[in-house]
Amino acid sequence: MSLAAGSHPPLTPEFLAQDARSGPRIGIILVNSVAIVVLLLRIYARCFLIKCFGWDDALMCVAGVRASSFTIGRPWLEVSPGGSLAICGNL
Repeated sequence: MSLAAGSHPPLTPEFLAQDARSGPRIGIILVNSVAIVVLLLRIYARCFLIKCFGWDDALMCVAGVRASSFTIGRPWLEVSPGGSLAICGNL
């Protein structure tokens, strides 16, 4: 079956039922894992090597926890029609 330029394949129920969320989830987890490791290395270096943990390090910890919880935790939460959050069951 060939398609003319600019035309789209038919949207079958099987095609619409496919879940294409695993690729982006893997990327999100990978990037955030690297960021968390870098943050932990920074905390280690500032606490044990330099022995000077400053306000900027505390701010980095807060930002790291906030960003990680939003980007890693967010794809696994769904908002129900009533407005409450529920954990996705089809991961």
